[in-house]
Amino acid sequence: MTILILLGLLNGVAVSLSRTLNGRLASARGALMASLANHLLGFGLLGTLLLLTGAPWGRLAGLDPWL
Repeated sequence: MTILILLGLLNGVAVSLSRTLNGRLASARGALMASLANHLLGFGLLGTLLLLTGAPWGRLAGLDPWL
């Protein structure tokens, strides 16, 4: 139970940090570039995590490609 509370707190910190950094990037480079950087970084990190942890490819194979 304690780990779930800590994960919830960590999630709150990560979301607030993400919003702050994205806002600063938007003011420096523009909203479109900040959004592009945010999405590309998230895609890269999550894709790497998916590959490193061994994704459940059997369950993913039945999904529509656009999902």
